[in-house]
Amino acid sequence: MSDPTDWQKFRPDILGTVNVGHEDGGWTMAIYFTSEEAARAGESQPPPPELEAMMKEMDALTIGDTTYFDLQDPWLHGPA
Repeated sequence: MSDPTDWQKFRPDILGTVNVGHEDGGWTMAIYFTSEEAARAGESQPPPPELEAMMKEMDALTIGDTTYFDLQDPWLHGPA
């Protein structure tokens, strides 16, 4: 497995992620970016070979089609 700093160096536009597993075996990942512009620039870059290998391994574990949603104005609420 790669060092987490590899991802930070490759995609400095990513602020963090949240992963949620569902009872039916599905899962949801939310990725928070510094800006939409930075995210688009980052996703257009090819990953370094070691990260590409990890991404291919993760894709091989995925069943079905991936659906992407761009939430441009998310509402984030926490306990008061």
